[in-house]
Amino acid sequence: MTISILLIFLSGLLMLLAMGSILYWGIAKSRLRFSIRQLLALFTFVAIVLASTFSYRRATMAQLEWIPASSPQESQLFSKGTVSTGPDGKYLFEYCSKRKSIQSLLKELSPITNGGYRVGYQTVTVTVEEQAFAEELLQKLQDADTIVPGSFVIRGKVIDREGTPLVGATVDLMGPYVYINHFQTREDGTFTMPLVEGGKAPPGLGYYLRIRAKEETATNPIRWNTSYFSLDKAQPELVVKIVVPQ
Repeated sequence: MTISILLIFLSGLLMLLAMGSILYWGIAKSRLRFSIRQLLALFTFVAIVLASTFSYRRATMAQLEWIPASSPQESQLFSKGTVSTGPDGKYLFEYCSKRKSIQSLLKELSPITNGGYRVGYQTVTVTVEEQAFAEELLQKLQDADTIVPGSFVIRGKVIDREGTPLVGATVDLMGPYVYINHFQTREDGTFTMPLVEGGKAPPGLGYYLRIRAKEETATNPIRWNTSYFSLDKAQPELVVKIVVPQ
């Protein structure tokens, strides 16, 4: 049973107990008598109100689908970088970081004497004159893009119910230890969240993700929370597909 389901169950139980106490106190004071049918009708009404409340909350939450790392489903979320020929005849590729920040991977591109690179948000676009050199650089990035020992990484893709990627949305890690960050989604809706340096996200329960739409403003907050999950040392790499009810 997940933490969210347990909290819903406990809150519903507490509400029912409170209703029962109020009824018992009212009956004892007024010496009124209720039939079993009337009591059943009252509890049915309370149950319907609770179910409607929890169903609405679930409908307005972002849904998580955890995907095994290095699986066919994962390869459908993250495009694999390939070398192609640009309009100027040079060879280029775009690499999206998967386990490290893109800044920590740039040293793999030094030195480039016959080309250059352009850094985007957790991406780098490399342009060189030789195809073999481009493929060599791409392989170096892929080999270096590994999890830092003792850390976690959460990566995935944010889409709406129609399957359209959310571009430029911000994904925050929330919970018992709020991780201050600005991890944004790329043009294809994917994001990479390396949780390193200083133990800001230790193993434990009670974490959740908050997704803030690119169009959000201070007067018009557009955001969704996910259900709770845990960070476990035995599973340092988490891959997820997030569906927002937009």
